[in-house]
Amino acid sequence: MTLLNESTLRTLFRARLKTVSNLPAEQFLAWQNRAFLPPDPEDDQPWVREYVTILSESKTTQCHIEATGLVQYVVVIPSGRGTKKGDDLVKAIAEAFESGQALNTTGLTVILEHTERGPYLEDPQTPVWTFKTITARWRVFTASST
Repeated sequence: MTLLNESTLRTLFRARLKTVSNLPAEQFLAWQNRAFLPPDPEDDQPWVREYVTILSESKTTQCHIEATGLVQYVVVIPSGRGTKKGDDLVKAIAEAFESGQALNTTGLTVILEHTERGPYLEDPQTPVWTFKTITARWRVFTASST
């Protein structure tokens, strides 16, 4: 079975994320499985972490690939400094990944099915940071190359 190219998915999602006008600079984007050094919390600089997960993947009898998954962006803000910067960024990212949108590239269509924002949480291991997650459930339909 021909499987989805996860790099293609990440490229589509990152291109959409980069349309967010108040997105932090590239050095404050923690791409999945890349080295990243968070900013100093004293700088009051939000940063964003990315996760792309394929939940299911199959080939139909018509030789199409169907898959579902999640793209998650975790907005991280310094603890104790209020939520305004985080709220604005979370809202903008959620709007960029609003349900019902289609992301397209050659031979691949990603439909954003459901987008939600979680609550602010604190990680007891890193108490200087507070974070909120935006999760978009997606579905892919593509023609198989085999």
